[in-house]
Amino acid sequence: MEKTTKLFNRDFTLVVIGQIISLFGNAILRFALPFYLLKETGSSTLFVVQIYTMVQQQTPTQLVGKIMAALIAVAMCGQPAGQMVYGILFDVFSKNTWVVFLIASIASILISWYSKRIFARLEN
Repeated sequence: MEKTTKLFNRDFTLVVIGQIISLFGNAILRFALPFYLLKETGSSTLFVVQIYTMVQQQTPTQLVGKIMAALIAVAMCGQPAGQMVYGILFDVFSKNTWVVFLIASIASILISWYSKRIFARLEN
């Protein structure tokens, strides 16, 4: 006789719980990040809003929908890659998870700093 496996085994349940925790964390970040940016920079706009506005202003009217759809699709495709990187980092630093948060914080600061320089050039 062939052995059947249950769908809701221990591993599957852990993955589902991890995904729920991840989604909850993302929701908290999306709520808290604008307030943090408002406190630090005096502006509540995010990088995405600025880049979308710039693209819409510089794109011919008849192409705005197509360009925005492509831009959003590329951004959405990057999310699984980011989740894989976080998964690998949390596996590697399982004893010291604070290291992952430190790496993410440093990367966020560097990206923010670099984008500020890019937007300063675009305004000129």
